[in-house]
Amino acid sequence: MIWTELQATARQVTQIATSACGATAIINVLLALDYPYTVEEVQKSIQTRLRAETAPVVDYLFSRSVAGTTHKDLINGVKLLSQGAIKAKFFHMFPKRAVQLSRWLAQWISRGGVPLATLNLQVGVAPGQTIPDAWHHQMIFGVGPQGIYLTNPLECVSDCLLGDQLCTDSVLLIRRADVVGRWGQGDRLIRLTRHPDARWREMNVLGQVVGVLKEQAAPPVVQGRRHLTSHVAIPAAYQSGVTIFMRSDNPQLHVMMQAEELPLLE
Repeated sequence: MIWTELQATARQVTQIATSACGATAIINVLLALDYPYTVEEVQKSIQTRLRAETAPVVDYLFSRSVAGTTHKDLINGVKLLSQGAIKAKFFHMFPKRAVQLSRWLAQWISRGGVPLATLNLQVGVAPGQTIPDAWHHQMIFGVGPQGIYLTNPLECVSDCLLGDQLCTDSVLLIRRADVVGRWGQGDRLIRLTRHPDARWREMNVLGQVVGVLKEQAAPPVVQGRRHLTSHVAIPAAYQSGVTIFMRSDNPQLHVMMQAEELPLLE
């Protein structure tokens, strides 16, 4: 454990701003590594992209695809903030890896590393529960018999659930209401096929959006007879996995920097 549960309750920092779970997770990493910081410095080093909440549907979807931060943003931000005093390495967890997650995390923690999970909260949702609206970054402060301990929010999650949330393709589900509520006649939906990222075409986002809008335009009687599409799936900038942060004066740093990607589960 980096912190006990009691210490984590006292020390952890919770969400500092909208879409700023990445910057918040980094603050908790800096606390764990005993590195001095100010919230302003962290926010300046880690530029958080915001959702274009008032934009028409196409621009809104484009903004949702990149809102917040990626693991690369966090690594580069910490490098800038610490002037190289803190190093980091990202380990992909998708496709599925041959790893016992809690044991692997415990090994890095024992070497002085601080793990940060980039995970998809939209995975592993129990039937009947609301699907969360985003991916998330959380600093991991320990591993124990009960599971894996995370900050923001403070929680203990099972190996199985966290493993599923860490092993997911780069996809984000957008709620039906967020699409329908932003549609206007002047919005050129064809732009969804012209994004530089080919995944917008491969995932047929245009077809998904048109399908939802057609459902919405149907008479109420017809709507009541069919199962309405709940979400539209779009490409996401985020990649699921774990970043290990370590002070550059840590004797174990070379082990981390030379570590290879985890083997794929065959």
